[in-house]
Formats: sequence, C-alpha cells, structure tokens
Amino acid sequence: MKQYLSIPLFLCVLFASTIVFAQEKKCKFPFKLNVGADIMSRYVWRGMDYGSSPSIQPTLSFNIGNFEMGYWGAVALASNYLESDLYLKYSLKGFSLCLTDYYAPALASDLNDTRYSICKSPNKIDFDTTTGMNMSKYTSHTFEAMLCYKGPEKFPISVTAATYIYGNDKTPTDTVFTPSKLVQSVNFKNRYSTYLELGYTFVIKEYNFDVFVGATPFASAYSSPAYTHKFAVVNTGITGYRKIKLSEHFDLPVKASVIYNPQSSGFYFVFGLTI
Repeated sequence: MKQYLSIPLFLCVLFASTIVFAQEKKCKFPFKLNVGADIMSRYVWRGMDYGSSPSIQPTLSFNIGNFEMGYWGAVALASNYLESDLYLKYSLKGFSLCLTDYYAPALASDLNDTRYSICKSPNKIDFDTTTGMNMSKYTSHTFEAMLCYKGPEKFPISVTAATYIYGNDKTPTDTVFTPSKLVQSVNFKNRYSTYLELGYTFVIKEYNFDVFVGATPFASAYSSPAYTHKFAVVNTGITGYRKIKLSEHFDLPVKASVIYNPQSSGFYFVFGLTI
C-alpha cells in the first residue's frame, strides 16, 4: 500500500518544485531549496541491487551555509522495495560529514540476510533495537556516520568512509533455549558494518566520468551473504554523465553505470535520468 501512496506523493513534490522555480525571482530565502528525482533502470548502491526493478528516486534538500538537510527515497516499480532516508551534512573545504537515517521496511526488502528473520515484528516502525530478552523490539532504521573528501579539479579524487553506528545492523551471537527447545533469550552483537571507497573523476569532451572501487574491511551487511567472509571488494565500476540539450532553456542530465561486485559476482548496467 505504501508503494502506491508514494507515487502521488512524488508527483506532488514535483508540482511543488515547479511553484518554487516560478517564484524564485520574486522571493529571497535564507536557504536554498533543491527538489528533483532520478528515474533509474535499477537501484544499485555500494555493489548491491535493491529491489531488482526500475526505481523512482525523489529527493528534497535544504542548504544553509555549509549545512545541508534532506530526504532521499526509492520506490521500486516492479517489486515491493521501498526506502526513505533522512540526512544531515556539513561540508568544509572538500570534506563533508554526513549522518543518515536509512529506513527500509523489512517486509518490503528482498535482501537475503539474517537481520529480517530473527524478530517477531520485523516491520514495526520504531527506533528500538532487539534485546536479548525482548525480540519484539526491532527497527528497520539504520543510522550511519560517513566522512567524505572530494579533491579539487587539479586532484580529482574522492574518498569515502561510512559506518553503521546504530539500528538494523545486529546479528545473534548466543541463543539460550528452554528445555522444550524454544528460544528463551538471544544475545545480539552490533556489527558496525563499514564501507570504504576510492574514486577518480575525469572528463572526455562533453562527458564526465567517475571510476570507483569500494570494499568492506570485515564481515558486514555488504558481504554476500550478509555477515560472512572477511575483507572483500564489493563495488567496482564506472559512471558516465552528460547533459542532453532539449531546448534553449532546458538540459536533461543522463547517466549510465557499469558496476561489478567481485565478492558476489554481481554485474549490473544501470541507466538513469534526472528531472
């Protein structure tokens, strides 16, 4: 049901952006408002395919000075996958620190990992994590701290380090059973799943390109299956960008990516446009 509600919501956001654009020259605000959306052939993030479906990805953000606060979402068109993320970012001299709340309802996820199979109420919307004595407490929220660096034009590298710090990133370590073999209590461990990425940007004529390689330093949510193996390269590829001129006043940004996950042997070609 949430999937069908999200599409009209997305259209309303686009309508609101038109109003803001029309009034941009009439009103001045102390902040900058950005509204848009990507229409993608696939939602592939950090080497993993979320939803195995074309995806609409609306975004809304406010900028005040060096601070940015925003929303990013994903609605799969041919599966049940949904995602709604909130973030707060501070940027200074090429560095940015970002705190993100990723929210993906468990019952709408197609991911094959243990996080969605150990709790009694996996789709409950709250911020409590499962404890050893109460398996009904669960959250589909995952909080992440991320530090990024993007170099200047003369040194166009990018470095990303991101770690889940709370929420849906736990696995059971010890299970206590009753004499009748029922689960009495479970001890959980926070896994602090971490993702590291190195990128490089270059330009050929009117095309911009990003090449990237990403890895997880230990068994984590990025492993396949989740929380198995150790260090692994999980995301490699290249993304190309260009703008197609449709009129004197409007350019349509498009992008395409070739992505390979060496750890899972996943190979993806993704195309998208931004409106």
